[in-house]
Amino acid sequence: MEFRDAAIQVAKMAGLGMTAASLAAGAVRYRRVRAELAAERRSTSQLKAEQAKDLSRAKAELEVAARKDSLTGVGNRRLLDHVIERMWRQQAAIGGSMAVLLVDIDHFRALNELAGHMRGDDYLRVVAKVLQSAISGERDLLVRYGGDAFLVVLPGAHEPSALRCAGRIHSLLRAEALPHPTSEVSERVTVSIGVAQTRATETALVEPLIEAAEEALAAAKRAGRNRTELATSVRPHVRDPAEPWRIGLLAPFSGVVSMYGEEIHRAAQMAVQAVNEAGGINGRPLELEVADDGSQPASAVAAAAKLVDEAGCVALIGTLLSNSRIAVAEQVAAPRGVPLLSFSFYEGGITDPWFFNFAAVPNQQIEALVPYLMSRFGKRFYFAGNNYEWPRGSIDAAKRILAARGGEVVGEEYLPFAPGEARVTELMGNVASSHAQVFVPYFAGLDQVGVLRAAYTAGLTRSIGIGMGHFDPVLASMLTPEERAGLIVANTYFMGVDTPVNRAVLHRLAEWPGVTGLWPEGNGILTNFGEGAWVCVQAFAEAARVTRDDSPASLVAALEQVVVAAPQGTVTMEPATHHAAVGCFIAESSADGSFAVVARAGSAPARTPERFLVRYRFDDDDSGEDVEVGSSQRDGAVLIVDPAGMVKGANRAAATMFGYESEEMADLDVRALVPPHLRRDFFRYFEAFVASQQNERALAGRPGLAGYRKDGTFFNLAATVAKHSIDGRELIVASLADVQDLVQARQRRHRLITHDPLTGLVNRRLFLQRLASAIGRAPDDGHHLVVVSIDIDGLALVNERFGTGAGDAVLVDVAHRLSERPAGAVVARISDDRFALFAEIPTSAEARAAVVADAAAAANAIVEFAGSTITTTATLGVAGDSDSDSAEDLLAHAEAAMYDAKTTARGGWRFYQPNQQRLAERRHRIDEMLRDPELESQLALHYQPIVSLGLNEVIGAEALLRWQSPTGPVGPAEFIPIAESNGTIMRIGRWVIEQGLQALAGFHDDFGSHTPLLSINISPLQLPQAAKMFGDLLDDLGLDASEVLVEVTETGLDSLDEGANADLAAIKAVGLGVAIDDFGTGTSGLSVVSRMNIDTLKIDRSFVDGAFNLPRRRKLLGAIVSMAHALGLSVIAEGVEDPRDLEFLKTVGCDAAQGYLLAKPMPLADLQQLWRESTSGVHQQA
Repeated sequence: MEFRDAAIQVAKMAGLGMTAASLAAGAVRYRRVRAELAAERRSTSQLKAEQAKDLSRAKAELEVAARKDSLTGVGNRRLLDHVIERMWRQQAAIGGSMAVLLVDIDHFRALNELAGHMRGDDYLRVVAKVLQSAISGERDLLVRYGGDAFLVVLPGAHEPSALRCAGRIHSLLRAEALPHPTSEVSERVTVSIGVAQTRATETALVEPLIEAAEEALAAAKRAGRNRTELATSVRPHVRDPAEPWRIGLLAPFSGVVSMYGEEIHRAAQMAVQAVNEAGGINGRPLELEVADDGSQPASAVAAAAKLVDEAGCVALIGTLLSNSRIAVAEQVAAPRGVPLLSFSFYEGGITDPWFFNFAAVPNQQIEALVPYLMSRFGKRFYFAGNNYEWPRGSIDAAKRILAARGGEVVGEEYLPFAPGEARVTELMGNVASSHAQVFVPYFAGLDQVGVLRAAYTAGLTRSIGIGMGHFDPVLASMLTPEERAGLIVANTYFMGVDTPVNRAVLHRLAEWPGVTGLWPEGNGILTNFGEGAWVCVQAFAEAARVTRDDSPASLVAALEQVVVAAPQGTVTMEPATHHAAVGCFIAESSADGSFAVVARAGSAPARTPERFLVRYRFDDDDSGEDVEVGSSQRDGAVLIVDPAGMVKGANRAAATMFGYESEEMADLDVRALVPPHLRRDFFRYFEAFVASQQNERALAGRPGLAGYRKDGTFFNLAATVAKHSIDGRELIVASLADVQDLVQARQRRHRLITHDPLTGLVNRRLFLQRLASAIGRAPDDGHHLVVVSIDIDGLALVNERFGTGAGDAVLVDVAHRLSERPAGAVVARISDDRFALFAEIPTSAEARAAVVADAAAAANAIVEFAGSTITTTATLGVAGDSDSDSAEDLLAHAEAAMYDAKTTARGGWRFYQPNQQRLAERRHRIDEMLRDPELESQLALHYQPIVSLGLNEVIGAEALLRWQSPTGPVGPAEFIPIAESNGTIMRIGRWVIEQGLQALAGFHDDFGSHTPLLSINISPLQLPQAAKMFGDLLDDLGLDASEVLVEVTETGLDSLDEGANADLAAIKAVGLGVAIDDFGTGTSGLSVVSRMNIDTLKIDRSFVDGAFNLPRRRKLLGAIVSMAHALGLSVIAEGVEDPRDLEFLKTVGCDAAQGYLLAKPMPLADLQQLWRESTSGVHQQA
């Protein structure tokens, strides 16, 4: 209801008799529309030919539209300025005369207020039609001179013929009648006319003739209106040869780019000084008028209008920001017929006869910068900039160049002006997590400084390349030496450029009042903006010297041919495009703030960017995206537009949406609300809709559809347009919605499905996409790929012991480390405890080894969490692009190598071998079988006796797990790590404990209190629950805890801290014995063991095997045994298979041993028989 009511309110405001029903069709619901059709398949030559044709057509259309009043169809002030000087000179050459009639509609303001602007438009059309019929049409000229005024120019006319023309106008208007806005009575249209006539001469100017007509019109108004008055005389105005030329400079003394204001002003002053020192312009001095453009379109337009209308400037120079430049070109330069000379690089979309660009457009700047950055830093780019035309247009051009050269865009963001620290910090995080190799910031002034400072703080300047089209000594002076060192920038000018003109300009700068010396030793700075302003002043002077007069048309013609010897080199204006051919330098900033030129591109003509040539489809196509109607109903934004595209009504919501005051919307060209690069195609679409039989079209969800605010910023837009016939007139009602929030939500949703929410890294899906892109380009640039799969060892144990928060802390720490090294790598979190990375490296074993070493070092985490220190290791698998050209296969190969390393080199790495793929497939099969509900029926325990070396008799046995899977037997070394990684170890571990203790209970039944010591292995994952589990089962079975030894592997304790020791203490508190199994395979050492709550060390077989013949190992074993005994620990040697090793162990005092030499693992029945024999006094060594 709110939306419908707002629409009706606008209709009433505009004087329209619309009903709620008539608006409902266009204002209630957006239809689903299709995405923009894919680019048509056609050859490059056909596309270029069509683009050239489009450009030619667009220029022709622009020439016509630029000199035509869109409402009445007659000429406008621009046409008047273009031809009246020529008409005057033609009459002067033959001694002829000229008359002008200034025609003004009577009571027009009151009419508008009473009946509305649309009724006023009707009156304007009637008067234009009458005036057109009153003149000859061939040599005479008719233009709309102002809001309600028209000017008729009659070359060769004398007073009588001019007055007869005025009489015809009054007579014809008396025959015209329009309905009265408040009654059924018809109303006559009346006008007042001022007439002036004089003889044309070469020395006189035409302006006094028009001024005399204005005075005569004022007299007619005073005399009662609806009449003609003749000027009594035309005061001749002969140009003073010493009258100065005045040009206006729009410099940003305030706002986001205010740091350039004084520098640009000083450069322009220096250029004016140089011109006047050389004799001025044909003896006439050059004067510079200056105004603050405020770094915003509205303030720039007001300043420009004041320079022209009040200061009398015949040309303008400015502005720095693109959005302000577009506004000044459209709202001041073009309507007033004043040349606008631009000194600032921009996106290249202005094609106006009054606009002249003397700075770089994208092909002259970015085409050199992007390839340089790619060759130096890599092909993955992240773009960001302020949300207005220059960053968007420049980034669009850069993306096209990047794509053509096989590069990849990994991120693109647009931020508002003054985005704030939090938003910039978020941007830096996005850049870091994208694994871009190059960051390209396109921000204005102070925002660029803030972004570069944040990039240094985030470590980006030390890890990736940063290159841009906007960085200079002014910005460098606002950064610390560390923040500004090593930044890359491309532009048309740097102070270090060595040309004769530059040396002269810099000398003048060094001598300028207030300058202490040239940068970086002093404060004398000249940027590309200042140099551009200098070029513009010189270009104007060169053009003015060759004009026959100072008319705007003559200046334009001369500017089209101008050539300037500039500090950067020769700058040549291209007549066809009004954009100069300029060169480009690429420079690197130093810590001292100076810039060293590292590459140079020759002078190149400007090309219209493809962004302005590729046609945008506004057709009602289904994008597959559903834009909620509720957003439009909430915003309630409504525009009413006439078929000529002029706004005739807008409610407050629409004005607010586009950043205007409500009164500013009246008679605004609707194209001003559309981004510059879409305007041509939008108006074609609009005209086609007006001419069609279709009554309604929806533009909701169109990709790239955007609104254009008064300040030049963009926002995502959805719209429905509908035709309504009111009093025989067709009007278009547009129902609008700002869908920026929806688009941003869609972007956030996309990030969620492509990034890991915990670490911020890309996920498997996006990793494979980027790996596929890298595979596609690797052979072309001489680089190869290395892919690394990284598994965090023992993460499940960390989660069990400390909680998932600790595991998350480990993952975040590893992610951060991997993101920093190896440099340039793309890092992803693939699954719970697994990461992957790939790097593009030179073809060498050393480069590959360096990547792996960096990854291994980064993947080992040391994390402080809740007062505990958690240390983890990682196991890596490595594959190269010689193994496959498929991203999926390469990652699978790296994972296969990692799994192989898990079983043979845990904590190390393996390079991929073809047989590892079979092992990976087997691992996957084992993982599936471990989840079988019938798993327990496939498990069994065997027992290996433990023999006392002092007593030479069996004192216990170790329970060893065996698995007879559906595919055959699987060893513990193979399936236990998999069970630990998939969580089934908890289920298996409990079964082992239950079965072992039940076996021990059976010994009690058979042998009473004389039972063997039972050693049971548990996974480190079971530690936190072990004490309770054992305690409960021992109570249930009535067993003595001292008869059980709990074994935990040393490697399982490597990453644990005092929390694990507390778990061991809890186990001991139950009465159980605790042993460290496989001692010597981990990193604990006896110093760590001394602090653990344990009873026994079990020395790994790798220390025992062959010790009798290895002096150093014998010493080591002796030392371990001695130190263990000193700590009150007993020692059991594992894997004893050689009698000589057994004898040595006895000599060093080892307490017990187990191994195939003493007895093989055996079923429970065999152990019971062995124990029966042992306890009956019959001893037999196995």
